[in-house]
Amino acid sequence: MSQSNQVLEHLLTNTTINPLQALNQYGIFRLSARIHELKRSGWNIETTYEIDKHTKKKYAVYSLSFDRHQQVV
Repeated sequence: MSQSNQVLEHLLTNTTINPLQALNQYGIFRLSARIHELKRSGWNIETTYEIDKHTKKKYAVYSLSFDRHQQVV
């Protein structure tokens, strides 16, 4: 299974994913590139940002955003 497909499957079953989850669970170092590929193929993916409580660093959290006209294939 491709990395993009792994990310998509994760989003369909777990609602969100962040870079640390992608690295730990799937060995994906460049989550933003996989998200970009999914967006180019038509998936509506939202990006929000959170700040780590300990390091104060900002990181992206991705989730699927469905509108009334989009269906999961």
